[in-house]
Amino acid sequence: MTQTEDYIKAFNEKNEFLLGPESSFDFQEIYLADFLKYVFARDTHDTDPFEETLSPEYLAWRKKKDEWVARMHDWRKTHDKSEPFEEKINYDDLPFFRYNPIAIEFTDRRRKDGSRIQVHTIITKDDQNCLDRIEGKNFVVSSPITYVGRNRTGKNARYLYAFTVDLDGVGMKQIQDVIWQMLPHELKNGQVMQHSPVANIIVNSGHGLHLYYLLKKPVPLFATNMELLNKLKRSLTNIAWNTYTSSLKERQYQGVLQGFRLPGTKTKFGETIRAFYNEDSELYTLAQLNEFTKHETTKIGALTDNEVLELEKGRYNPNGVTLKEAERRWPEWYERVVVNGNTTPRKWHIKRDLYDWWLRRLRDDSEKIMQGHRYFCMMALAAYAVKCDITEEELKSDAFSLVDRMDRLTKDEDNHFSKEDVQDALQAYKIGYCTFPKNSIEYLTGLSMPEGNRRNGRKQTEHLEEARLLRDFRRTRAKKGAWDEHNGRKKETYANSKKAWIVAAWRYEHPTSSNKSVCAKDTGLTRPTVRKWWRGVEELYQISGGAHVHWHSGVTPEKVGGLFKQFFLPDYDMTMAEADGMEMTFKIGIEDNGWYDQEVEESWEEDILRNGRI
Repeated sequence: MTQTEDYIKAFNEKNEFLLGPESSFDFQEIYLADFLKYVFARDTHDTDPFEETLSPEYLAWRKKKDEWVARMHDWRKTHDKSEPFEEKINYDDLPFFRYNPIAIEFTDRRRKDGSRIQVHTIITKDDQNCLDRIEGKNFVVSSPITYVGRNRTGKNARYLYAFTVDLDGVGMKQIQDVIWQMLPHELKNGQVMQHSPVANIIVNSGHGLHLYYLLKKPVPLFATNMELLNKLKRSLTNIAWNTYTSSLKERQYQGVLQGFRLPGTKTKFGETIRAFYNEDSELYTLAQLNEFTKHETTKIGALTDNEVLELEKGRYNPNGVTLKEAERRWPEWYERVVVNGNTTPRKWHIKRDLYDWWLRRLRDDSEKIMQGHRYFCMMALAAYAVKCDITEEELKSDAFSLVDRMDRLTKDEDNHFSKEDVQDALQAYKIGYCTFPKNSIEYLTGLSMPEGNRRNGRKQTEHLEEARLLRDFRRTRAKKGAWDEHNGRKKETYANSKKAWIVAAWRYEHPTSSNKSVCAKDTGLTRPTVRKWWRGVEELYQISGGAHVHWHSGVTPEKVGGLFKQFFLPDYDMTMAEADGMEMTFKIGIEDNGWYDQEVEESWEEDILRNGRI
C-alpha cells in the first residue's frame, strides 16, 4: 500500500468514526451551504450577518447598482440591442459596500515571476453560482470572519463568528482521544472534569481536524481586541492539541484571522473534505470558552473576567483609559490619532543587526524549524525588514534564497515549501507589521526568543541599579561629577516652562473661554502644547489653597511665571516686576489647619512697595 493510500484509508476511517456511535455525539454530515449557514447565521436578529440585516454599506451599494440598471434599461429603449452599454458602475466613493465571508482559491495558474495566482471569491449563502465555483476545487480557504469590501485582509476584518483550532497529525487513535477529552468524567474525589470544550463542527481536513467553536454573538475585530482574542485562541489550541490528540510533538499556533480549507474542496491527497455538525452542541460565549483555559497546564493563561467583559461589550481598552483621560496624558497621540484620524503605526528605526540576526537563524541548519512554522518564519523576516528599514529588493533576494532550506524541512510530500509561499509571506512587508510583538513571533515561528537580551536576563530594577552604578563610576573617573548635578536638560514643569506661562497668561486674559483651538491660534503654540499646559490655572488654584488671581494691569507670561514659581517652588521669592498689577483673593488657614469662612483680600502691590519683595 502506497503512502497516499494509507492517507486515504485513515481519512475514511475518521469519517466513519464521527458518524458512528463510538463518537458519543450526534454528528451529522453537512455540506458547504449548510456549513456556511451554521458558521455565520444566528437565530437572533442582532447577530445576523450584515448582509441579511441590510447594513447601510450594503444599501448604499445596492442603490448605486439599481440606478445603473435603470439607466441601462432606459438606454436600451433608444439603441440597437447589439450595441453594448459601455457605462461602468463607479464604486470609488463606496470602497466598502458589504460585510461578507470571503474565500480564497489558490489556483495552479502562474504569473511571469512564478508566483501562484489567487482568485478571491465572495461567499453568499443564497448564491448557488458562487458555491459551485468553490465545491470540487483543489485549494480553497476561508476563515470564520466577515469582511468589509472584497479584500480578505486584517484591516478589513469586521466580526469573528467562531474560534477554529487546527489539529495536525490526527489518526484514528488521536481522534478517539479528541472526542474523549470533550466528555465530562467523574474523578476519584467525585468532581466532574471536562478537559476541552465540545466542538460544534469538526472538519476532516485530511491529515488533521478543524475544530470549530461557534460563538453566540460575533466579536468585533477592533485592533485593540486582537491581542486578547489571539491569546484566547492560543490557550484553546493548548487544550485541544496535546500528546494524546496529535502525533506531532510541536504545536502549531495560528491567529484568529487564519484561513482553513472548506468542506467540499479537496485535501492535499485529493479526497473531498468533509464536515460534521454536532447536534448535541450549543453556541459559546467568550466567558464559557475562557473557563476551560483557566485549567490548561501550559499556562499561556486565561483572560481576566474584566478582559472578557470588555470584549463581550464590543470594545477592549487595554489600559482602561477614557478618551478624555488619554487626551490629558498623551496629547500628541490624541492629536494625531483621534483629532486627525492618522492610525498609521509609529515605528522606531532599528539598526539592521536585528534583521541580520533573524536571517542567520533561518539559514542555520541547527535551528529546529517545524514544517508548520516555515511560513511564519518568513513573515517575521518581512516584519523585521520593516523595523530595520531594509529595502524590499533586499528582502525578496534574502527570502527567495531560503526556499531550498525551508523545503528541506518538508515531512509530508504534499506540503512542500515553494516560491509562492514566500510571495504570500512577504505581504507582511507593511508598516502595520512593524509593531508585531516578540511573544507573537515566538509562538507563531516556534523559535525561542532571547529573554531580555539587553538586560542579560536580569529584572529591570536590577539592570537599572547596575547601570546607574556604572554610570556614576565612569563620571567620577572622568572627573565630571555626579550625573544629577542638574546640568542636563531639565524636566518641564509649570515653574520653568515658558509655554505653560503663555497658556496661563492667555487664560487670565480670557477668563470665560475654554476654546483651546483659539488659544493655540492666538499664542502660536500647537494645540497639543495648549492641552498639555491648559490646567495650569486650576493647578495653581489647588496648590495655593483656593487663591483667585486678579490682574488690574497687563498680564504677561513673565508675570505668570513669577506667580507659578512662587507656589510651585516654595523657596522662591517673587520680584516686584513679576507681581506687578496682580492681586489675590484667598482663604487663610490658621488654627488647627482649619480654613476660616471669611475671605481676606490682600493687595500684593502695597506689600511690595513696603518691603520690595513679598
